Amino acid sequence: VYVNKIFQKIRELQIPHGKVFISVTVSAGLTSMDYVFSDSKRIIDNEINDQFKQLQNEADDALYDAKNTGKDRYCIYSHDKKDQYAKIREEYAHGKQG
Repeated sequence: VYVNKIFQKIRELQIPHGKVFISVTVSAGLTSMDYVFSDSKRIIDNEINDQFKQLQNEADDALYDAKNTGKDRYCIYSHDKKDQYAKIREEYAHGKQG
């Protein structure tokens, strides 16, 4: 729900540029993870760093998916689409532009 509101606000923006106003759109990749802080007795830097990298990679995969389906979209990462994400990244690596 909040993502739709954010996207709508971005669509409504009119950014002054010289004598004209321009509008922008955004594409986004979203992911999440469950983490129970009470289970953690101490923070282990390597684990946090690995989890951050995982989240970043998943969000990036979802972003490529969003760009692949068109402009002004977001996609939520799905573990079931891992092979599909690899194919989409391969297309972009070989020159596909979003």
